[in-house]
Amino acid sequence: MSSRGTSIAIGVALAAFLCVCMLAIIAIGAIGATFLFGVSRQVVATNFTPLPPLATPTPLPTQTADDMNAEMDLIEQQVKDVRGWQSTKAVARNFYDNAQLRDYNIKSFEKDYSPEEARDDVLGLAAFALLDPSFDLYNFYIDLYSEDILGFYDPDVSELFIITERGALGAVERTTFAHEYLHALQDQNHGFDALGWNDESYDDDAQRFGALQALMEGEATLLESQWEEQYFTQADWDDYYANAYADPDSAYFRAPEWLQKDFYFPYDQGYQFAKSLYDRGGWAEVDQAYDRLPISTEMILHLDKYDDYEEPDSVSAPPILDALGSDWRVVDTNSQGEWYTTLILEQYIDGQDAAKAAAGWAGDRYTVAYNESTEQIVAAWRLTWDTTADAEEFVDAFKEYGDARFGVAAAIGGGSLCWGTGEADSCLYFTPQATLWILAPDEATLEKVRDAIGF
Repeated sequence: MSSRGTSIAIGVALAAFLCVCMLAIIAIGAIGATFLFGVSRQVVATNFTPLPPLATPTPLPTQTADDMNAEMDLIEQQVKDVRGWQSTKAVARNFYDNAQLRDYNIKSFEKDYSPEEARDDVLGLAAFALLDPSFDLYNFYIDLYSEDILGFYDPDVSELFIITERGALGAVERTTFAHEYLHALQDQNHGFDALGWNDESYDDDAQRFGALQALMEGEATLLESQWEEQYFTQADWDDYYANAYADPDSAYFRAPEWLQKDFYFPYDQGYQFAKSLYDRGGWAEVDQAYDRLPISTEMILHLDKYDDYEEPDSVSAPPILDALGSDWRVVDTNSQGEWYTTLILEQYIDGQDAAKAAAGWAGDRYTVAYNESTEQIVAAWRLTWDTTADAEEFVDAFKEYGDARFGVAAAIGGGSLCWGTGEADSCLYFTPQATLWILAPDEATLEKVRDAIGF
């Protein structure tokens, strides 16, 4: 089971969280309403503005259980009115503080996601220089989900969870409830299993899974912003700004920058996608997206490619085990897509250049293998491109990436760029509309892998 539910970070493999509301980390003003997941940035350009941290949350007047249930009943009806949907069953409501949430997470991880699986995910990410092989991803996830979460909806039990230390419904808690209740309505109106929201779908095609999550979170974020605009008073906004803050010592801020961006992809780019649909046809246009689901992060990033329904090329996973001995095992295989191609490149080149180089993506598949006895990694990543010019642009960008990552200038051959560091060998091979990147511990292994792939 992989953890790459939001392409790598957040997903059903982690305790079946369909949707996770993270603490507000950015201040928004570009769309006329403020909500937990912001927009106002380009495809990969960071514009996170931490709100001032508070020592303790602002206390609220005492609310009885009856008061809180009446308020949540009202919010449920408001959400249904804004979205134009009806509910088919009641959704259980739970209030946790951070200590209860951590306990819930630990038990869920013990059931659904092991340290060994987290270790394999780290090795897969290390092959692309996204994480150091020593990174403790397992405990990082537990910290993240225990420190930076406002709420979530668990589709396995159809229950909604609000995380608060205040024990009452303030503006942040009410906003979170509205967002999460919309996910419950999505489940009731469309059925997550029917849509493909499950571990098997992710393992089969991370692109389709990531696009689905972006649609669902983007829609919930759009609904949230409209609900706030319609029902928030000035007092609500004052309470919201006083309490929707991010602790700068929390796990989110300990994450690499690319991982921070990836956490926000469904709520940022997904919001832009959903809002673009809404702007040209209202909620009916968003509804139609569930009958014609986006199936790649490329479609989320480029509405015109969704409109044209530009399906990704079918690319087979590089069969690298055919070239390796019995001591090797596959730790990860899937698709990076345009979004992750961008994130990978921008580890070593300018972000805008990375986005441009990834924009011609047509399809991909990668495989990463690991040798426990030698602690060595082999990776192969096969990509196809829309045009010859797109392939050439990626090759140029990857040369800059490789030179910076490996610390040596590429040796340029006929249809190849190669980097030898003494500790590892890497080559990018290219044809007019396809590329193959291989990382291996030595030149002999690299050549065996290339022969097995037949590129």
